[in-house]
Amino acid sequence: MLLHGHSPNQHTFNFMFSTCISISSLTIGQMIHTHFIKSGFQPDVFAATTLLDMYAKLGDLKCARYVFDEMSVRELPTWNAMMAGYTRFGDMEKALELFRLMPSRNVVSWTTIVSGYSQNKQYEKALELFLRMEREKDVIPNDVTLASVLPACANLGALEIGQRLKLAELPNPTP
Repeated sequence: MLLHGHSPNQHTFNFMFSTCISISSLTIGQMIHTHFIKSGFQPDVFAATTLLDMYAKLGDLKCARYVFDEMSVRELPTWNAMMAGYTRFGDMEKALELFRLMPSRNVVSWTTIVSGYSQNKQYEKALELFLRMEREKDVIPNDVTLASVLPACANLGALEIGQRLKLAELPNPTP
């Protein structure tokens, strides 16, 4: 692009940050981030979230958190991306800290933490949070949520809850 005299714009950088995730290249991502800064761009919330997500998915949680902390505006996907980064690498304490600080939550927020607990073999906490989620009025568990909590049910022997969840997954559940 640069060789042909075309300057990248903010959308180009968003695409390149996402591509770095696809090719699992933190080094190239860091170089692109440096070029982004040197080009004088100020990241909007979408670009900053994509950048944060790149760092988090590629294992540089320190840089991801720096981007997160420097953002003046954070939207739900921003919070969810940072929490997902922490859960992916087993830091449930920091993920839960962000979850508690969130101004609002959606099904992705709840599922990120439930899934994180299950993936990190903290089954009791996964089930406890899922049951708390069910009591929330503004959030409805989806298929990903159910798939995330079923391992907790299986490992804890919570047969009744597991059966109820399995029935909820069926197209026409019958008792």
